[in-house]
Amino acid sequence: MLVKVMFGATHDPNILYLTRTQLDDNVLVIKLEDNRVLLIVSENDFSRACIRCSHAHVMQHLDFEERCSSVSQIIYTIYKRYGGTSILMPFTFPVGLFVKLKELSPSIPMTIVKNQSFLIERLRKTPMELQYIKDAVRAATVAFSLIEDVLRRSVIELDPAAGCIPKTADKPGSVAFPIFTDTNSTRSKRLSEYPQSSHEAQFIQNDKVPTSQYSGISGMEPEGLETYVSIDNCKYILKDTKTNETVTATYLKNMVRTEMARLGYFLESCIIACGRQACDPSCHGYGVLRPNELIVCDIYPRCIESGYYGDMTRTFLKGTPSPDQQKLMQTVLHAQSMAIHEIIPGKPYRDLNKVVNDLFLSMNYTTKKVGSHWQGFCHGLGHGVGLEIHEPPFIDGEETSDVCTVGTVFTIEPGLYYPSIGGCRVEDVVVVTEDGAEVLGSYSYNWIIP
Repeated sequence: MLVKVMFGATHDPNILYLTRTQLDDNVLVIKLEDNRVLLIVSENDFSRACIRCSHAHVMQHLDFEERCSSVSQIIYTIYKRYGGTSILMPFTFPVGLFVKLKELSPSIPMTIVKNQSFLIERLRKTPMELQYIKDAVRAATVAFSLIEDVLRRSVIELDPAAGCIPKTADKPGSVAFPIFTDTNSTRSKRLSEYPQSSHEAQFIQNDKVPTSQYSGISGMEPEGLETYVSIDNCKYILKDTKTNETVTATYLKNMVRTEMARLGYFLESCIIACGRQACDPSCHGYGVLRPNELIVCDIYPRCIESGYYGDMTRTFLKGTPSPDQQKLMQTVLHAQSMAIHEIIPGKPYRDLNKVVNDLFLSMNYTTKKVGSHWQGFCHGLGHGVGLEIHEPPFIDGEETSDVCTVGTVFTIEPGLYYPSIGGCRVEDVVVVTEDGAEVLGSYSYNWIIP
């Protein structure tokens, strides 16, 4: 009999999947080939585990003889008791415990596999799991309501720091600008107040901001760095009329985190990236938000009680979009709709990715590397969501035999990223059904906020 063994804290997704509850101390989890689950918990967790883990056989260390004083000895005892023939472990299995177990019985066949292929049953979500994910997605929609409310009530004002932008530059036809302009903080400084060696100016040519790395000032965040595509937009900020605060990425994130905590969700991180920052899909965003720039907002809360994630992305623009921005957004929205309608059981994941790529190419949106950065559609179409924010299946162009399966949950999130226009992404979580796909949760796709 194959014996699957895990040991660690219940924040480990595989362990939490089998315990179905969060415990205080490390737990030994053993899953037998006939799907029976054994939990060996501390004396501290025993009473709670007996109540909340009724699906499993719960034991404590005291249930074993004195000679089973170590975890390795308990594993070996259970392995023998249930007629084990081999042991399977995830990559996260403690190395020291593995060595002790090997010393105890060198003849036991032991195999270590990737965490995400250790419990393949996690791919297909149960009705209870689907409800947990729906609830988490619903929490994300609350975050978007907050963000949109702030943007709607905000007014566009001249940036107090804009006066330092026009300067005599070393290059004809250029102007220098300070790359550190946190207008929402007393830490704001003019470029002239810092030595050029530690805080260099950069040059803006042809009304466009070139890509550069933040040189940095020790102990300070790079607020205000490259949060716009056009030099015209850098002259303006958004002011929240309710609080009279300048709207920054951090301002919105703190507001969202507070509300998520009130609802019982933990938001470890999120993305609120504006302008050029939004052209990097992995940039979490910082600094002031500018009008007339695309703002990518990616919210992925985790339920504190269940441990399940939700995930949703919307792109907004406060002000008036350019024709290029309108075309970019309309193309991405159309791509997402097409991909979702293509989902049926048995459909290869790579085909979903191809549908989106083909549409983008037909609209002359190519993907290529420019310098050290990619532009275009430079990430996968989606990923699984559950006890991990990124888990199988992964929806990309890889040549695999993986296909859509009923009960599988994943995101559909096409995006396009061009520094001369901005970045945009739209994301929803779907579950594969017998008839196609069901979107878990909904929020408006209206992106222009006057």
